[in-house]
Amino acid sequence: MNFYSTVGKNLRCIRILKGFTQSQVADKVFISRSAYSDIENGKREITFKTAVSVAKVLSIDLYTICDPKFSENVISANTSYRPYR
Repeated sequence: MNFYSTVGKNLRCIRILKGFTQSQVADKVFISRSAYSDIENGKREITFKTAVSVAKVLSIDLYTICDPKFSENVISANTSYRPYR
């Protein structure tokens, strides 16, 4: 998995666990929902500025966004996690 796929997977996991929709996060960081969706799906590279903004919205640090083991650990520890909500 490449870096941007890892970032996207982590963002999706965190967003869902925190109860946000893609539109809500995108609106708060002033990008389109489709651009945010592309970031979560690893189709678009996230800029540092956007990463910082998303981290603030989701109340997380940048390390968490980039951690390659984060989503695996959350999914294995949280049986109620459903990635396609």
